[in-house]
Amino acid sequence: MTHILIVEDHAESRYMLERLLASKGHRIVTAENGREALEMVRENPPEVIISDIMMPVMNGFKLCCEVKKDPALRQIPFIFYTATFVDESDRNLAMSLGASRFVIKPTEGETFLHILDEVLKEHQKGILPVPEAPLEDQEVLVEMYESSITRKLAETVEKLQDERRTLIQSEQRLKEAQELAHIGHWELDLKTDSLEWSDEIYRILREKPRAFDPSYETLITMEVIHPDDRTGVVRAHKESLRKNTPCDMEYRLLLKDGTLKYVNERFQTLFDDHGNPACVMGTVQDITERRQAEEGQREAEERRRVLFEEALDGICMADAQTGVILDCNQALADLVDRDREELIGNPQSILHPGSEEQADLSPTFRQHLTDKEGEIIETQVVTRRGAIKEVEIKANLVELRGRKTLQGIFRDLTGRRQAEEALRKSEARYRLLVENAGEVVMVAQNGRIEFLNRKVVDVLGYTPGELVGKPFVDFIHPEDSKIVLDRHMKRMRGEVLPEVYPFRVIDKEGRTKWVEINAVGIEWEGNPATLNFLEDIMARKEAEAEKEALQAQLNQARRMESIGILAGGVAHDFNNLLTTIMGNAQLALADLKKDNPLYEDMDEIRKAGERGTVLTRRLLAFSRKEVIHPEVLDLNALVQDMDKLLRRLLRENIELNTVLSPGLWKAVADPGQMEQVIMNLVVNARDAMPEGGKLTLETANTELDASYFRSHNVKGDPGSYVMLAVSDTGPGMDQETMARIFEPFFTTKARGAGTGLGLSTVYGILKQSGGYVWPYSQPGKGTTMKVYLPKAKDVPSPAKKERLCEAKAGAGEVVLVVEDDISLQELAVKTLRRAGYQVLAAANGEEALKVIKGFEGEIHLLLTDVIMPRMGGQELVERVRLLRPEIQVLYMSGYPGGAFLESGIARSDSSFVQKPFTPEALCRKVRVKMNNERFERGAWNAERGTRNAEK
Repeated sequence: MTHILIVEDHAESRYMLERLLASKGHRIVTAENGREALEMVRENPPEVIISDIMMPVMNGFKLCCEVKKDPALRQIPFIFYTATFVDESDRNLAMSLGASRFVIKPTEGETFLHILDEVLKEHQKGILPVPEAPLEDQEVLVEMYESSITRKLAETVEKLQDERRTLIQSEQRLKEAQELAHIGHWELDLKTDSLEWSDEIYRILREKPRAFDPSYETLITMEVIHPDDRTGVVRAHKESLRKNTPCDMEYRLLLKDGTLKYVNERFQTLFDDHGNPACVMGTVQDITERRQAEEGQREAEERRRVLFEEALDGICMADAQTGVILDCNQALADLVDRDREELIGNPQSILHPGSEEQADLSPTFRQHLTDKEGEIIETQVVTRRGAIKEVEIKANLVELRGRKTLQGIFRDLTGRRQAEEALRKSEARYRLLVENAGEVVMVAQNGRIEFLNRKVVDVLGYTPGELVGKPFVDFIHPEDSKIVLDRHMKRMRGEVLPEVYPFRVIDKEGRTKWVEINAVGIEWEGNPATLNFLEDIMARKEAEAEKEALQAQLNQARRMESIGILAGGVAHDFNNLLTTIMGNAQLALADLKKDNPLYEDMDEIRKAGERGTVLTRRLLAFSRKEVIHPEVLDLNALVQDMDKLLRRLLRENIELNTVLSPGLWKAVADPGQMEQVIMNLVVNARDAMPEGGKLTLETANTELDASYFRSHNVKGDPGSYVMLAVSDTGPGMDQETMARIFEPFFTTKARGAGTGLGLSTVYGILKQSGGYVWPYSQPGKGTTMKVYLPKAKDVPSPAKKERLCEAKAGAGEVVLVVEDDISLQELAVKTLRRAGYQVLAAANGEEALKVIKGFEGEIHLLLTDVIMPRMGGQELVERVRLLRPEIQVLYMSGYPGGAFLESGIARSDSSFVQKPFTPEALCRKVRVKMNNERFERGAWNAERGTRNAEK
């Protein structure tokens, strides 16, 4: 960037010359006459002075004289640029004064710039003529100028008319030039505050010429100036006007359509004859293309530099004639184990091992300069320590800053050579590994098998030779062949798909097997193919199936167990209610005469309570908490005994058949419960055939193995079982219905036609008996319910029936009743008091302990519920016996006594009363416990007396 002073009194000429030089990056200052210029030169000397000759105050010849006679300034190149003094005498005068060039206006811009470059180069080289001392005949030369001034003025006047005539043409050319250079000019009259600008400014703003009146405020309100630049532009305008200094700035425009433009604006203030600012003239040039080009060039240069520096291959730039390395990247320096500074400036032959001709240009370099340009040559390079490395070089001639340069790219072949050798060795190992792999390795191309290893014999039974060249879908299960072939073709086209998935194949013997494929896309002999690894997963599939079956068994067992717990809880709470209803009804009946109008109503309440006990027993049976009395059972005999009863249950349009297997094994079950099972299954089958049909009862001996239990998703013990099947020819059931038939209260019958407890009772009875029940049904094909009971092994002894004693009245014994259900508690208290007992009451264990501690007399019997809040019956008994060891205990609960006998809570059946109970049953149980108390106490007293006698 050169500091240039332009001295020109004509504003337009001065402006155009300034724009021309500024476009090339020069720094420009201007003056309007010789005197102003001389002051500027002395204050801040420029590098070049370009001056007109004819100017007011001080002309150009005088300015040149003053500059050249100053020792500190005479070295500055001085160029005359005139349109008035064009004679040879004028040129001689200018050159005599020490001018560097004499240029006549108008001169083409490129020509003028070329002249300026010549002057600058001569000045830099020191060959530009400069006067060594002030000229002695300067005054004479100036007089020569003064004598000719009149002539020039006359000539100027003569030309004014011609220039005036051509002015319009010049303005038109100026307009065209501005359009070509994307330069618009504007002028602001400071006296009238009016603004005018050329059509080019409208075009820069992408507006139609004269679309609106030009004004500074218009630009601001249009928000054309980019928001980030707007403040700076306003500040620059104000600062320039305030200081009366030229302004040159670049900023951005943001047009209405979102287009971003870069513009350069230059303006300066002009003054009138009195020195007052008259107007401001300026130009706006669209420099978007230049800025984009500059930005693109900078980015391209940066990318080239990054690629050059970060390239993995070595890059060398060498002079095509001398072979001297001009530049190289770090990769090349690392390749030959040298510093970059060590390579740059040395002949490129330093890179190669010594040859017969010790020249700056290696043979490889010469080849690339001639017939091998652009081709790859394999050769060697040498490191600083003398190590030889194999490389390949590709070189091209390029132009670099006006100099022919050979650009070479060096690629180290050491790793490739090692890799090739390793590849040769690994191929043998690979072949060995593939042939002995634990999976089938297959290459497939266009749906055909191209390669197979020997493992295929183990999986499919075929040898590789029998399959290679054949379509692989021929050996895939028909239901899976389409998806496998489709994925194969998509993978060959490069589509992303799941690599691992299972499918079925058909082996040589026609058996179906499961395999899992892991497929990837590869090239095989130059064309797309797939590499496939096939693993035999039959064992895994079987394990998964077994796991799913076991999980289904577990889920079903958990589900039924949860429902059973719920059913047992409902039965327990219902028993409490039934005990209160039935007990109070029985007490009321005892006080009523049969001819009392309320007697019949109260008796119906009692009967309804008894019917409710049947419902609770069914719920308890499902929850497997009903007391059972298993015996050795002959199912054939049981079915025959029930034949008449069953036929009475059926309608005339239903045919009953029995197919009883001779030699049927004995089973162990509660006969009464099995009668209930058969009855429920027959009634269900009957209700499934409202239009009539055939009902069959069948018995058989059978062996159930582990796979049979797995197929039914049930955990069971394999072994011998006695089977009872009840089949109907009704409409059958779907899978969703069969999954729920054993749930309590689930029924497919119409509302009011059933309770939904029949099959749930069957399920609970068989589970409690160690047996199973499975439905077999399809829509439209009837239903078969198969019952399995374990074959009898050990014949249990018949249980001794407890002899019931009469419910005799009490003799004033004290009974403590502990029950959290207040209605039930009141019933028990009322019943026992009527029977002649003294009764204490408590709502839970903690309250009972307080009653016992506060009662001083003897408490003969503790009648307590088992499950209560805050403290249950078992814990209460343990703590009471610490206080009163001789107290008798009688438990009561809505749950069956068998569970408490098994858990050890109750010592015997006489220690437990089952809810719901009648007042008579409660009194009988209490009386039995009281009799036992007297016997145990008498025995204890006798034993104590014997011990005293022995002492």
